[in-house]
Amino acid sequence: MKHALSFLIAFFASMLLLTSCSNKIEDGLTTYLNTELQAGSVNISDLFYTNGYTILETSPESELRSLHKVLFVDDKVIVVDNETDFHNALVFDEGSGRFLTKIGNQTDINDPQNGYMSLMDISHIPGTNTVRIISSGQNAFIDYSLSTGEYLRHYPSGQFGDDIAVFEDGKSVVYNEFNSSEYTGTNHLIFYDEKGNLTGRMHSYERGKDHAGFLFTGFLSKIGNDVWFNPPFSDTIYKVEYQSVTPKFVFGFGGKTLPEGMKNKSAGINLLDYSFLNEDFFTDGSFSIAATTEKEKIHIYAFDHSNSNLSIDLRATNPSDPLYHLFQSGRIFPKDSKTFGFAILPTRLNYLISKNKITKEALDNVLPGLYDKAAALDRSGNPIIIYLSFNHGVKLEQESTSMK
Repeated sequence: MKHALSFLIAFFASMLLLTSCSNKIEDGLTTYLNTELQAGSVNISDLFYTNGYTILETSPESELRSLHKVLFVDDKVIVVDNETDFHNALVFDEGSGRFLTKIGNQTDINDPQNGYMSLMDISHIPGTNTVRIISSGQNAFIDYSLSTGEYLRHYPSGQFGDDIAVFEDGKSVVYNEFNSSEYTGTNHLIFYDEKGNLTGRMHSYERGKDHAGFLFTGFLSKIGNDVWFNPPFSDTIYKVEYQSVTPKFVFGFGGKTLPEGMKNKSAGINLLDYSFLNEDFFTDGSFSIAATTEKEKIHIYAFDHSNSNLSIDLRATNPSDPLYHLFQSGRIFPKDSKTFGFAILPTRLNYLISKNKITKEALDNVLPGLYDKAAALDRSGNPIIIYLSFNHGVKLEQESTSMK
């Protein structure tokens, strides 16, 4: 998994990569989210509506080796598999999980018409049947047909690029983690018009941080029509509009956030002593969910914005709840403005069933039919994506204390 703690090795622990704010950041209403302001006991199954699931077909043509990103476009599921030497973007039918097509192909030829070199990310161009990928080996954007996977056109990007989001009008923004070029300078956010022309740069970082990349922190993500950005090891999530950035969510980690005085240091800091956001984040405006690393452990918090932004650690709730066990291992991917997908591996589900962690009655109550289908799944097969949305009828309540 992309944010696996195995990546937190000593080399990374010696570095502090918290970016500084651009002087172009706009003032905006910021929501402070305190992970220590905990709600009382609540069942995850009460907090969420379960809206079905997709079991992605496993075949020689569709076998996934990794799960970097999942994108949902109309009735299709697009998976970016790029965390091994083999890079692919595969398209599945959301309803049946059937494999439909492959987007482009990997090549060692420096010509985008022949394929991509180092597929970094993919984004749908709204209102079209086209997806755009970042090919870092060619410093290019490449457009492909979503229906057939065939090459359409390409533009020079002038950068390596890590994540891409296309706005509703066809303009785009690319997240450059720490790989400066003449196009990017030492900036995290690079803006382009609908024809791929460079139009702006924002959110600068120190040049000494160049050429250090991380697989478990820092992201650019699109939820519905909104684009969200989090710099590496930062406690702030920003809303991105075309050539403007506004801080929206600041996470409090009870004194475990990287101290202000350490932000400009480049060595001698043990990151495992502190807390920071990972790449998994979703918000519907009333509730949010985010994954964090705190002292070598991954947590997934849900926040209720209507009630003092109370939080609950979904990995520390009621063990009798079937969703509790599913949330112990998986990835969060926004589906639309109200729903997110939670991807788990068949090995995990089969383990829970074999150890009687989840009963058929309990799982059928929230995800009908999945218990029986799990027995027939290839344990090394492709992920299962569960669709969840927040139940706004449930409010997190602070745990009451009694005076003695």
